[in-house]
Amino acid sequence: MFERMTDARAVLTRWVPVFKARLVLLRARRQARIRMTAAATIQSVVRMRQAQKLAVLKRASITRIQALWRGQLVRRQAVRSFAELRKRMATSRLAADKAPHKRMGVRVQEAVAILLSRKQPEQFVASVSWSPWCLFSDLFVYEPQKPTARPSFDTSSTDHGDKKTETKDHHAGIR
Repeated sequence: MFERMTDARAVLTRWVPVFKARLVLLRARRQARIRMTAAATIQSVVRMRQAQKLAVLKRASITRIQALWRGQLVRRQAVRSFAELRKRMATSRLAADKAPHKRMGVRVQEAVAILLSRKQPEQFVASVSWSPWCLFSDLFVYEPQKPTARPSFDTSSTDHGDKKTETKDHHAGIR
């Protein structure tokens, strides 16, 4: 029996370094696999970030090109519309030269003269002051005066005899 144990010890003694080497090899493979996985993960993250940066740069470049192109189109359209406006203004100027009685200033002066020549211009001022299209009607205060004098459109104060009263600015919050 002693011989068998000696033989077994001799066999095991030969194979122990092999088993130890195998364990070292397996540990090295496992560590190499972990390192490879870590390297692949790091590389994929770096490549993803680079791709994202490149995509952002491309998108910014595309947006810039579109903005430049659209700006060019708007400037071209503006040149055309300004040319059309110049033509319309020239034709309006020619029409006004041919018919000076149709000019806006003359028409407004005639309308104001007609309104002021009426017996009760206060009614006109009152009728205009409530209308929604006249936003600043409360800024104009009509003071009846002599028929030859023009009405005063003073926005700061109104003279009521010997005392002065300040007018209310209802549109102060809009400004």
